Amino acid sequence: SKRSIMWHRNVATNIFFGIILSLLMLNLLSVGLLINKIFDALYPEGNHVLIFNGRLFYYFLIDLVFRYFLQKDPGLGLKPYLNLPVKRSILIHFLLFRSATSFINLLPLFLLLPFGLNVIMVQHGLTAAISWLLAVILLIFSNSFLSFYIRRRVGLTPSIIFIFILGVVGLFTLDYFYFLSL
Repeated sequence: SKRSIMWHRNVATNIFFGIILSLLMLNLLSVGLLINKIFDALYPEGNHVLIFNGRLFYYFLIDLVFRYFLQKDPGLGLKPYLNLPVKRSILIHFLLFRSATSFINLLPLFLLLPFGLNVIMVQHGLTAAISWLLAVILLIFSNSFLSFYIRRRVGLTPSIIFIFILGVVGLFTLDYFYFLSL
C-alpha cells in the first residue's frame, strides 16, 4: 500500500528524469553535429576552433558553479565501506573512479566529441583532435575534483567563497575590457 505508492512514485520519477536526460543528450549531440554550421552563420570569417576554445573557459566556470551546488560529495558514499576489511587506498581509488564516471562528467562529451571530430579533425588532423579531446576530458575531471575541493574548503573557511567570486568577477572584467584575453 504505502510501499507500493512510494515504489510507483520512484519509478515515475526515474522515467521522467530519464526522458529529460535523454532529451538533453540529444540536444547536445545535435548542437555538436551542427556546430560548424552554427559558427558559419555567427562567425563567417572567424576560426571556429579559436572561438570555441575561447568560450570553454566560461563553460568551465559555469560548470564549476553547477557542480558545486548539484554534485554529491563522494566522501558521503564512503561511510558504508569503512567497516569492510579493505585498504583505504582502494576505497579512495574506487570513489575517484566512481565520481569520474558520473553522468555529469559524461554529458559534455555529447557536444565535445562531435565538435572535435567535425571541426578540429577537419582543420588540424586526427592527432590534434585526439589531443584536444583528451585535454578537455582532463579539464572536465579536474573541474569535478576542484568542485569537491572547494566544497570542503568552504566548509572549513566560508570566506573562501567570496575570494573565489571576486576572482571570477575580476577575470570577467579583465576579459571584458580586453586587458586579458581568455
